[in-house]
Amino acid sequence: MLSVDERNLLLVGYKNVIGARRASWLIMSSIEQQEECKGHDINVKLIKEYHLKVENELSKIFHDILVVIDKHLIPSPASAKATVFFHKMKGDNCRYLAKFKVDQEKKGATDFSLKSYEVVSAIAEADEWRHSTIPFCVKQRFGAFDPGGDWKASRGA
Repeated sequence: MLSVDERNLLLVGYKNVIGARRASWLIMSSIEQQEECKGHDINVKLIKEYHLKVENELSKIFHDILVVIDKHLIPSPASAKATVFFHKMKGDNCRYLAKFKVDQEKKGATDFSLKSYEVVSAIAEADEWRHSTIPFCVKQRFGAFDPGGDWKASRGA
């Protein structure tokens, strides 16, 4: 069981590990598109190779933290707030993973993210969370999957 401070340190440390790689991935995506438009095939090939390397690094890091969350942190939460924290963290990380995965891997990451956000939403909508910002944050994240922002409608609920 982690204290609130320990949970926050885990989150910040982890964000620092993935932040630079996510930023690199986004920048490379933009540069790759520009180079494709210019017809610079050699540059595109080099960018794609490095892009794949960064994706593999991100995949490993996401996998590692998701294993820790699923096997150690979610099964033994200290409180409802800890449960919400870890499910939200899991949902966010699966959502990040879905941004660069394709086909079944993308669908799997998206489904895991949505399930985690649904758990957070169910807990956050309880009376003790009425004045919290968590329901708003979770609905914003559901909006990442549904441009209309109506995640319940998109899930058939």
